[in-house]
Amino acid sequence: MLENRAVEKCSSKSITYTQAFKEQAIQQYDAGLTATEIFKEAGFQLNLIGRTQPNECLRRWRRIVNKSGLRGLAETRVKNDTNKKKLGITETDRLK
Repeated sequence: MLENRAVEKCSSKSITYTQAFKEQAIQQYDAGLTATEIFKEAGFQLNLIGRTQPNECLRRWRRIVNKSGLRGLAETRVKNDTNKKKLGITETDRLK
């Protein structure tokens, strides 16, 4: 997967797409291409990344752009601990 220029990094659980690919994908989507067409054109095999992945990515990226502009796409994902905090579970409790 790392041979693909649209991929910044890849692990067994996730793919990090390049900023350029995200921006290009949004432009292509706004021009009328489907998310699936965009990902196939970029060389992704949907049976490997998941058939719903293109739609989920485009939905998330468009939401970010609408909220924060293109600059927001550059921000990396952070671990979400809000559910643990809401439940009152401390790191020590979680480790037990």
